[in-house]
Amino acid sequence: MVIAEVLQEIKDAETKRNSLQSEIQKNAFILAVDEKRLRSIDDLLATFDVLNTKIIAMKVALQKTNATTIEPETGMTLIEILKTAEHFRTLEALFRKHIEFITTKDHRYMTRGYTETPIELIPNFNRTIEGYEALAEKYKNETRRLERLLQKVNWSVVVPL
Repeated sequence: MVIAEVLQEIKDAETKRNSLQSEIQKNAFILAVDEKRLRSIDDLLATFDVLNTKIIAMKVALQKTNATTIEPETGMTLIEILKTAEHFRTLEALFRKHIEFITTKDHRYMTRGYTETPIELIPNFNRTIEGYEALAEKYKNETRRLERLLQKVNWSVVVPL
């Protein structure tokens, strides 16, 4: 299976596992009249265990593949690409939040609790709004570039299961 298929298989198995977990909780106590209609907790727990073991095995195989597969264009492992993209997403979000904050007018003046005299706040940043927007765009574009590389690799690299 290629990485994309393994990721989908993991997602499907996790959905089934969550459903089983809900069914286990629902069937913890039953009315005596319903006894024959419900699956036994032992059967549910055994199925849950098999499914969870399968999920863990797929995730381990995927992590090993991500740690050892080198993407030719960047020379980075897939884990490095994933974590670098995560880093860029975090930076983009930080700059977008910063832009939102510094363009809000509510905090430009503060009033003391005992007087209506406004206290002017002086900006403590050395870039323009446009400069921060350019940084946010740069990180967004870099994230997209890495995600496109990952998509290409996800459909070509086989995960040994």
